Amino acid sequence: MNKNKKMMVILISLIFTIFLLTGYFIVSSVVELKTFNGEINKLEKFDITKDNKMVIKTHGNYKKVEKSIKSYLYNCSKDYKSITNITNNKEFKKVLSAENYKKDGPEFNNSIQLINKLEKEYENNSKKLSACHSNKKLKDNIKNINKKDLSLYNEAMYNSDIITNLDKSLKKANKSKEHTKQVLDNTLEVINLLKSNKDKWEIKKNKIVFNDYKVYEKYNELIKRVK
Repeated sequence: MNKNKKMMVILISLIFTIFLLTGYFIVSSVVELKTFNGEINKLEKFDITKDNKMVIKTHGNYKKVEKSIKSYLYNCSKDYKSITNITNNKEFKKVLSAENYKKDGPEFNNSIQLINKLEKEYENNSKKLSACHSNKKLKDNIKNINKKDLSLYNEAMYNSDIITNLDKSLKKANKSKEHTKQVLDNTLEVINLLKSNKDKWEIKKNKIVFNDYKVYEKYNELIKRVK
């Protein structure tokens, strides 16, 4: 009789434990899904031109999909930032200074070399940014997803407004990055103007002084474009 009671107690305890674990996993799964959907809703408003921090909120299979989608978008944002940060180059900021005119002029070999280097960086990073919504890049991103998680990924990525919003965000980024290109081009124009008219300007008291009014006017026009 005692043995039967013990077996009964053990059986009831086991059933109760299974019940608790089942309840925990069900509740946990519901919470994870809710958190996942909340993060996807946020990503529908993701702007690659803004400062963004990638924080993964979910766990398990949801975490894999969340991380894959967020990594994709944050890499697009990173490509955009790499373009706009080009003109923050310390040496580039000095190119149009009287100090640099005196140091590198009148041939400006170092300045021209630097600008050409930054132009190449701009072109390379622009290609990466343009590829953000390419079919190839989207397919490559799927390679990181297991087959059993693929339906969840497709549901989140394609049945939401993430791609639509990414298109809008990319258009905004393309307009913004054009400013970087204009700054590079106009800076090079200024340097070429000074190089071509090396006998029509000089540095006095750490300021550029012209002896030709037309060159002076053109210089000021280009400087305004840079700003």
